[in-house]
Amino acid sequence: MQTNPSISKISIFYHYSLAVCLFIIGAYSPWILYGLLPFLLIVAYGLYRGDFTFSPQPYLYGWLILYVCYAISACVYWDPILSPRRLEYKLSFLIFPLLFSFKPNFKIKLNLLIIAFGIGILAASFAGIIKSFLIALNEPIHLSQFLTSNICINHPSYYAAFATIAFFGLLLGVKYYYCIPENIMVYAYSGFILIMILLSISLAAISFLVISCLTLVLYLVIAKRKIRLAFIAVFIFSLLTLVALQNRFIRDDFTSSFNSLTSFLFNHKEYSSDKDKINHGDEVRLIMWTVTVQELIKHPMGVGTTRSDATLSEGLNSLGYGDLAIKDINGEIKYNPHNQYLQTGLELGIIPMLCMMIYFLLLICHGIKSKNIWLSVIVLILTYNCLFESILQRQSGIVGFTFLTCLLLLYSKQQNPVSG
Repeated sequence: MQTNPSISKISIFYHYSLAVCLFIIGAYSPWILYGLLPFLLIVAYGLYRGDFTFSPQPYLYGWLILYVCYAISACVYWDPILSPRRLEYKLSFLIFPLLFSFKPNFKIKLNLLIIAFGIGILAASFAGIIKSFLIALNEPIHLSQFLTSNICINHPSYYAAFATIAFFGLLLGVKYYYCIPENIMVYAYSGFILIMILLSISLAAISFLVISCLTLVLYLVIAKRKIRLAFIAVFIFSLLTLVALQNRFIRDDFTSSFNSLTSFLFNHKEYSSDKDKINHGDEVRLIMWTVTVQELIKHPMGVGTTRSDATLSEGLNSLGYGDLAIKDINGEIKYNPHNQYLQTGLELGIIPMLCMMIYFLLLICHGIKSKNIWLSVIVLILTYNCLFESILQRQSGIVGFTFLTCLLLLYSKQQNPVSG
């Protein structure tokens, strides 16, 4: 059986344009437009030649519905500055589901895409290392110059989240999809990325990896009865933990976070009234959670996407946190709720917030059912990070997670056309 040469060429261009998009998302997502335009042209050309068919995946509709909710909110609570900005920020929820509703008549191959995303993360990592060395040029080199935002060209939480996705994508490509050959480079890359995640000191990413490791150990012991492998996993995990905790900055960061959390949980009223506690990111996060929950209880139907900043500012001022309540000239507050569920609830209401949670759960289940585990892992990382960051408020999170989930939903539909 001969292969259609035109299909072959379209397939090559399609995969390379996808790879460019994934590289950009991994390296520096604000530049995604430079990769997206060629990709759009290739899809349009393929559609014109009949190499693509419109075959929407029902699970894509969740992002579309979320965009419609934001659009209605922005229009009902119209603000000449904030409404257009909010609609522009969320455009990925509209564009990517529509774009990946066009199914190519050739199979999508994951190997090039996983590698491209991994190389993008590698580029971001080296750029961060160079940034740290430039910071240390005119002063004695100190480890603090290679931690958190110093080692990341993006926000540390977003960098660490995408680095975790690349880490799991590569390992799944070797051990699950069998599309990437197993060699020393894979393990060298994995080790390097783990070190970079530790240097970013993203507690969300590090705790996610800890939970994943413990889950793997339980799986090996209970389901597979592989005690020896479980012991090796525990040994490696314990060794990495001990090495990480030898670093004073990492140890102090975890200690500070733990002390803040316990103080907040066991003495909530005194914690909220102590203005001297705002000296660490975790204190700010806990205060923003408190204020957002209070406002959400007052406004269960939401206050609108353009009024959420003003509402938070009023709530912070009422508790005496004027330093956190300052807004810029556009009316946007410096600190968001640092929790996507609370952010969505405050903007759109409790019902849309619950619907978003259910949608994420459905995506995870669909990934497992369709045997597309990378999709489930990506949504798990998104779901987990939503607890600690308003991860879908920045372009990095919106573009990255929407693009990846939509792409893998299309991949699932190709692999399982009946379930799709």
